Amino acid sequence: MTHRLIALCALVPSLSLLAACGEKETPCDRYVDYICECHISDPDFSCEDLRQQYAEADSALQDECSLALDDQKTQDSEDGYACGEGETSDSGV
Repeated sequence: MTHRLIALCALVPSLSLLAACGEKETPCDRYVDYICECHISDPDFSCEDLRQQYAEADSALQDECSLALDDQKTQDSEDGYACGEGETSDSGV
């Protein structure tokens, strides 16, 4: 029993390191990706600037990115502009 506990304790830190190495996409990553894919020709957005701005985003900024993405998708939908998700639209945007 003691050997199993020691083996388990040795395994836990390595699992934590594995999780850290495989970082998940953040809300800011999703926001920037959406803008860069869907609004690449929009002069109001710069992919390079957005990537730099959100590169090291803290949790408060991650929350803002999540809201900004929802707002942008809502605005796009209201404007009849479809991006990704298998939809196409000839909105001229």
